[in-house]
Amino acid sequence: MNRQLDTSISHAVAVGEAVCSIAPLSPLPDPADEPGPSELIALLCLGAGLFLGWSALFYLFGALLVPWELETALSKAELSLGLTAAILVAALIAPFAGRLIDDGHGRLLLGGGALVGALGLAGLSMSVGHKSFVLAWMVVGAGQGACLFEPTFTFLARVLRQRARRAILLVALIGGLATLLAYPAAALLTDLYGWRIAVGSFALMTAFVMAPLMYAGGALLEPASLHLDRETRNRAGRLALASARRRPAFWGLMISFALLAIAEGMILSHAVSAMVEFGQIEAVALLAMTILGPCMTAGRLCMLWFKPNGASFAIAVIAAMGMATGIAMLPFSGEHVGIGLIAMSVFGLGYGLIIVLKPILVSECLGYLSIGAILGALALPCFTALAAAPYGAALLWEHGGYALAILAATIAATLGALGLVAIALSRRD
Repeated sequence: MNRQLDTSISHAVAVGEAVCSIAPLSPLPDPADEPGPSELIALLCLGAGLFLGWSALFYLFGALLVPWELETALSKAELSLGLTAAILVAALIAPFAGRLIDDGHGRLLLGGGALVGALGLAGLSMSVGHKSFVLAWMVVGAGQGACLFEPTFTFLARVLRQRARRAILLVALIGGLATLLAYPAAALLTDLYGWRIAVGSFALMTAFVMAPLMYAGGALLEPASLHLDRETRNRAGRLALASARRRPAFWGLMISFALLAIAEGMILSHAVSAMVEFGQIEAVALLAMTILGPCMTAGRLCMLWFKPNGASFAIAVIAAMGMATGIAMLPFSGEHVGIGLIAMSVFGLGYGLIIVLKPILVSECLGYLSIGAILGALALPCFTALAAAPYGAALLWEHGGYALAILAATIAATLGALGLVAIALSRRD
């Protein structure tokens, strides 16, 4: 009995020493000073890269869904399977991306992911038939999982810790304007040269502009996170992830994020087609999606300006309910031009806040140690739900029109908001 007690005490001391040894050489620095010029330049690079990346690797699908449906022999469900496949691949990559960030390879992940995404877009521009279309989107999905908001925000949370909130907001302010580029540029290029040239142009932009920006931004920030030896870092990371999985908040966040992802995926991929079906002209529907980005940025500006410290969960609940409200308004968009614009504005305000709040909510509930692995584990079901959403919306459309798909998206967003309420209440106990 005494021997077992001595062994337990020795083990506890060893673990304590391992954790204490992390403190002086923490891979998660928490500097108190204001960010220097190099950090601000890095954030601008990442923001500009995400502005281009979201335009090319995600919003491009929604911008070209109507032309693809008209000019190819593919159905809406077959086309939607492309984006579903892309996001599913991103889901599979997410846990590995988190580990790479924890291991100090963020710059390579972000820059390399953009190059992979550009390769997928190049293949998409030359695709012929359904198989090659879906395969190209799978390659794009690999890029999505390595260089869009999830890995970038995970990278910032890992490197900057407490100060990551401000950094994430600054980056998201720029990246969130992507719809201003994606929808007008895709429509213009498609009208002038056809959708293949439009996709090829986005591929070139991703390879030669986005990739260098993402790598440069990561390179300017990452050196501060490369002080721990790999063995100590991995041991601490495994302990932190295992501890997080034993907490109810981990599973609550996972379910809530997945439900919100279902609503997000349905709307971002089908909103234009849905508004057209409800009686709105395509130009107005495209305008509604174009202003989505500025509305996302407006919400983030408010959060950056007012600095609502300690109110992250309250803001997240309001944002999720905003998403649900905006979605619920879409069936009435054909009655008046302004309704569709207001619906997407309200949805955009909520959606834009949810994106930037995810890593903040996770860090507040589960801590910063091994946050890359934790966010990666949470991202897998979230991305899976996001992947299923476009195809699921297409199937619902086939059986009951877009009214049924919009109802499903509204319910998913509402349940996601209620899940966040439950987590917030449990944290007060």
